Amino acid sequence: MTDIADKDTLIQELLQQRDEHYIELSRLRKADNGTLETIASRNQELEGIIKERDDKIRQLTDQLAWYRRKFWSASSERFVPQDPNQRKIDFDGLELLPEEEESAREADQELSAYKRRKPKKKKKQAIRLPLAEDLRREEEVIEPDGVDDSWVRIREEVTELLEHKPGELYVRRIVRPKYASKPAHQQTEEKTGIRIASLPLMPLPRSNAGASLLAELVINKYQYHLPFNRQIAIFKLIGVLLPASTINGWFQGSCDLLRALYHRLRELVLSSDYIQVDESTVPVINSEKHKTVKAYLWMVRSVPKNMVFFHYDKGSRAQKVVVNLLKNFQGAIQTDGYAAYSIYEQKKGVLLLG
Repeated sequence: MTDIADKDTLIQELLQQRDEHYIELSRLRKADNGTLETIASRNQELEGIIKERDDKIRQLTDQLAWYRRKFWSASSERFVPQDPNQRKIDFDGLELLPEEEESAREADQELSAYKRRKPKKKKKQAIRLPLAEDLRREEEVIEPDGVDDSWVRIREEVTELLEHKPGELYVRRIVRPKYASKPAHQQTEEKTGIRIASLPLMPLPRSNAGASLLAELVINKYQYHLPFNRQIAIFKLIGVLLPASTINGWFQGSCDLLRALYHRLRELVLSSDYIQVDESTVPVINSEKHKTVKAYLWMVRSVPKNMVFFHYDKGSRAQKVVVNLLKNFQGAIQTDGYAAYSIYEQKKGVLLLG
C-alpha cells in the first residue's frame, strides 16, 4: 500500500510541475508578443541574402581568374591546371652541371673571340654572264656612212642581244666595223680619225635584253600568269641561265618604257562619254607585315571604244581615289552600289548609272 501511495504522490507532483511549466510558457508567449517568430523570420531572410552574396562573390572570382589566365598567363595550354605529381619534360635543355659550367664559359669566350675576328665579306659586284655559245646567232652588220677606199678596217665592235621567237631564244649579233683613214689620206680634215656606225636604238641602255625578249617576259607574266621564277626555269631547260635580279631589273626598265603608253591609254578612255568603273580585290604582299593582304585594283572601261585601263593607289578603296581618278570626266558613269560613287549624283555634267 505504501508503494502505491508513493507512486500517486509522484504522479501528482509531475502533473503539478507540468501545469506550472505550461503556465510559465503561456506567460512568456504573452510577454514575447511574436518577437521570437519575427527573429526567426529575419534570420531566414539574412541567410538568403548572405547566400546570394556568396554566390555573386564566387562568380566574380571565377571571372577574374579566367581573365587573368587569358591575358596574363602563358599562351600555350593556358587553361590546363598544373599537376604537381606530373613530371616535366624540359625541351629548352637541362641546366648545366657544376662541372660543365667552366667548359661552357670557355666555349662562350672562344665564340665571342671568333665573332670579333670574323672578316667582313665584301659585297660582290654584279657580273653579266656571257650568252651561251650553243644559241643560234643572227649576225647583223652595220657599216658607217662615207667609207670608201681611203679607209682601212682596223677592228670591229660586237654587241650581242638576247632575243626571243616563239619556242626559241637566239642571239642577235650586231657587228659594227671600225675604220681608220689611211696615212696617205690623213691630210684632209674630213678623213682624220676613226669611223664606226652608231648602235640602233636599244630598249634598255647597258642591257643585253632585246625588245622581243622583254615583251615575252611581260606578256607571260600578265597575259598568261607565269611568274618570273617559272619563266627562269623554262629558260634554264633550254640552256639559258638568267638570274632573278637581272629579270627584275629588265622588268622595271620595261615598266618605265610603257609608262607613256599607259598614260595615253588612260587619256583615251577618260575622253569617252560613257565609262564603266569597278574595284576588285587583289592579294598583295606587304613587305612590312611579311604576309599577303587584301588590296583593291580599280578598272575603268570605255564602252564606245572598248578600251580598258587599270588603276592602283596603294591598294586603297577610299572615295578619294575615285575622286582623283575621274575629276575631269564628263559623261555617263556606270557603277555598282558602292557608296564612294554617290558623290557623282549631284555633279554637273556627270550622269550616274546603276
